[in-house]
Amino acid sequence: MTSRYNFLQVLLLAYLQVVAVHCSPTVAPVPVEVENYTLRPGASPIEIEALNFIKSVNKECSKAYNNLAVTSWNYETNITDETEAAKAKAEADNYKFEADIQKQVEKKFPNWEDFEDDELKRMFANFAIQGPGNMSTDHIEKMTDILTKMETAYSTVMICDYHDKTKCNLRLDRDIDRKLDNSKDWDELAYYWSEWHNAMGKSVPPTMYQEFINYQNEMARANDFTDMSEMWVTQYNDYSDEWTTETFKREIRALEKEIRPFYNKLHAYLRMKLRQKPEYKDRISATGYLPAHILGNMWGQDWAALDDATKPFHEPQVATLHVTSALKKANFTVEKLFREADQFFADLGLLRVPQSFWKYSRLQRPKDGRDVVCHPSAWDFSNGTDVRITMCSEVTFDDLLTAQHEMGHIQYYLQYHDQPHVFQDGANPAFHEAIGDTLALTIMTPTHLQCKLHLDLGLEKLCSPSNANEKDVPNAEINFLYSTALSKIPFIPFSYALESWRWRAFNSSIHADDYNKEWWKMRTRLQGIVPPTDRNSSDLFDPASKFHIVANEPYISYFLSYILQFQFYEAMCKAAGQYSEDTDLTKPLHRCDISGSKAAGKLLGNMMKLGCSTDWRTALEVITGSRNMSAKPMLDYFKPLFTYIDKELEKNHERACYAEYCEEN
Repeated sequence: MTSRYNFLQVLLLAYLQVVAVHCSPTVAPVPVEVENYTLRPGASPIEIEALNFIKSVNKECSKAYNNLAVTSWNYETNITDETEAAKAKAEADNYKFEADIQKQVEKKFPNWEDFEDDELKRMFANFAIQGPGNMSTDHIEKMTDILTKMETAYSTVMICDYHDKTKCNLRLDRDIDRKLDNSKDWDELAYYWSEWHNAMGKSVPPTMYQEFINYQNEMARANDFTDMSEMWVTQYNDYSDEWTTETFKREIRALEKEIRPFYNKLHAYLRMKLRQKPEYKDRISATGYLPAHILGNMWGQDWAALDDATKPFHEPQVATLHVTSALKKANFTVEKLFREADQFFADLGLLRVPQSFWKYSRLQRPKDGRDVVCHPSAWDFSNGTDVRITMCSEVTFDDLLTAQHEMGHIQYYLQYHDQPHVFQDGANPAFHEAIGDTLALTIMTPTHLQCKLHLDLGLEKLCSPSNANEKDVPNAEINFLYSTALSKIPFIPFSYALESWRWRAFNSSIHADDYNKEWWKMRTRLQGIVPPTDRNSSDLFDPASKFHIVANEPYISYFLSYILQFQFYEAMCKAAGQYSEDTDLTKPLHRCDISGSKAAGKLLGNMMKLGCSTDWRTALEVITGSRNMSAKPMLDYFKPLFTYIDKELEKNHERACYAEYCEEN
């Protein structure tokens, strides 16, 4: 359900992943100008010259990226040898363009950091760390070629069916994913899990990835960073005197540590419920790890597939949310999933997508059999009208939420369009990922599904005004919170493990021979999961099973977005009069529905309009009133669930820990 922060961050590899897309591509070269920006009276001649340079480069960016955008879209919507080669060439050409801009900045404005105009200085900060620096053309081309090969493998690798080894056309998206979600057969699940990991590791061996890492670090050093992890984390610079990459990493570790006790409780509760089933009783110990292949998700980042089998209450009077079947019964189409998301934003007083969105987006897998990139992504062509989504959607509950997520990206693009081109991006990458998920927290509530989308879930009583003032948390709501927790909380240790491992690969504290062993050491410790087969061979490369590794997408933005979405949600719920920390329990956070609230929409819109024209902590303060990230809103949201889980674990003498790490508790 995750998507790309901005597609150019993938296409331009490390550079654009650091400073975000400050020169975004466009189908037609119609850039947003900075002509209306004027310097203060008495500005120095060098500052006047610098502003004119910015205006000129602004125009050049739109023209230079035109070819990149077109070739990239063509590749993602029709993967062939020709489109793959064209994409790789366009990326290499773009790097040469970026290197030229970088050299001009260094030559003409070496002291731009001394400019007195803060806005101009911020513009140069966004342009200065650009391109491959003094990397050779040969290395640039090799780097882009490896990236394209890794991405192509992810979209084209296929494995054989467990029951019919002559049928070898199963892809991850919709084929293998569905098997992992629906099958209950231990051996079948182990087969699909192992075959996908093996196939991707064969297509992207550890030596290939290490070569790519070496080129990435070469680029980072050309921009005066020690390695690419440092360059990536610089996206979160808040321009305070105290900020360093290490202090920010400590802030991330503190957030993970704050959530860890609650993850351990959820892990223990799920393990307890699984052990109550005959098929798992002898396979999972009382303080053991969870088997990675039975969690319903290839990476164990989302456990929602186990909801029905492990939910707290199974009584007949407790409604089960079969949202996918209800969507189909209500004659939802793929397009309607996105139309509903568009309407949701409009009801908040925000912007509708332009008509061109419906004309050019690719919302389903093509029926003509061509290979495409199915990973959902939102595209901004930076002329204020051409925004698109590419996704292999189906009418499911998951895709209803993913549509909301992707439309969140689109709304952000539209909102900051009036900013100067160099400021047309999110306050930081995590903001972009958090927007759609914030609103999905409303979309996924039983009340919204039953009463606003008019799905037949058997929960008509929720639509009664008297229900909104119910103090008790009924069993159905505990089930809902449990289902939501399964999809939200496991993501925290997974995303932290993934990026921590990659940071170590970047700083060379682990090498190709140990990539897989260290990958599983990290994931076993932080997630408490184990693979179905031994994965310690130096020939294996399980990180390649994840799109964001082979596409070279920074992942800490997703970790932080899961924190920020609850902070945004809490603030918008307060603005809508749906939540107050000072009230009694008649308005708990998990019942909040901000749909139709112009006050909540205005709060969100005011933040989105800023783009990256200000530091991200100021943008956070605009919407939440605080300059600090906090896990408290997430934990407040799930408070009724963990009150219940605490009692159940105590009653059953369960320990909220796993294996040898229980000794640390």
